[in-house]
Amino acid sequence: EGSTAPIGCTPTTTPCPDPNYLICRFDYTATFPECSRDLTLGNGYVVYPTGLRHPAVAFHNCNYGYTIQGKQNRECDRSGNFWNGAPPTCTPAMVNCLDPTI
Repeated sequence: EGSTAPIGCTPTTTPCPDPNYLICRFDYTATFPECSRDLTLGNGYVVYPTGLRHPAVAFHNCNYGYTIQGKQNRECDRSGNFWNGAPPTCTPAMVNCLDPTI
């Protein structure tokens, strides 16, 4: 398990997966490698609702009182080596406070 090898496409495979990135498993099926689960976001958190294999998406969310700067979601590359795009940041949300009326 874990070795890479070219694999042919069948008529039911749409679109055809890129054979350069597939991993052959003992049951003779193939899968993409996993991206890491080590994304971090200061003053926020990351969730992986679609798993870690391409075309997985990581969603970045800011804690209450913070606003996301940059792209909120990033996709796992087919090679499993990285998540695309620059990581976003969480910045303090701007709050407009009005003077209290007396």
